[in-house]
Parts: sequence; C-alpha cells; structure tokens
Amino acid sequence: MAPASAVSITSAGSTGGLAPEHEAAPPVVWAHEAAAELEESGARAEEQLAELAAAVGPLRRVLAAIAARWVATRAFERLGYARASDCSRERAGLSARKIQELARVHRALASLPALERALVSNVLPWCA
Repeated sequence: MAPASAVSITSAGSTGGLAPEHEAAPPVVWAHEAAAELEESGARAEEQLAELAAAVGPLRRVLAAIAARWVATRAFERLGYARASDCSRERAGLSARKIQELARVHRALASLPALERALVSNVLPWCA
C-alpha cells in the first residue's frame, strides 16, 4: 500500500478520487498491496509474540532467584516496612505469598536441574 505521503486527492474519476502520485493503479491492485502489507505485519506481530512468550521462562527463573534473596535477607525491613506483605505489594506488585512461593521454587530447583532447564527453555510452562 502506498504511504500517505504518496497519495493525493485527484478529481473525481474512475479510481474514486485517490490515486498514487507515481501511477494510477486500479483499486484491485491497491487492495492486493494492502492485503500483502497486512499479512506481512501480522507475521511480524506473531514473531514478536513468540519472542515474548519465550522470554517468560528465563524471566520467571530470575524473579524466583530475586524473591529467594529478598526473603532470606528480609529486605522489606531494610526498606522500612514492618511487614513483608506491605512491601511486596507496594514495591513488586505481588503478594507476600507469591514472593514466598517463588523463593521456595528457587530453592527446590537447585536440586532439580533437569526441571529447571525445562522451565527456563519453556518446554514446561510456569504456573501462575
């Protein structure tokens, strides 16, 4: 499809008033070009979605390691919070229970290397 800068308004004619400045292609050609562009952008969007989905495993694993360190050092106290639940909700947007669960998963994966590889590579999905 022609970029907006390459389209001009013409006098009423057989092309419906819009025509690329460099050539007067029939509307069927325009529709074909538009469909090809949509298909191409859809393929790019699908690739980006797949890349983001693939990032979930490694990112969740890092989050579990951070949570384990946070729990072990009682980081909420260093940040001036009396309770882990207040700090985790305000700072991380997660419940204290979720932080504790991520920390437990981190500790368990230390003795389960095959499971860790499967989760990080997205062979097995992480549960919410």
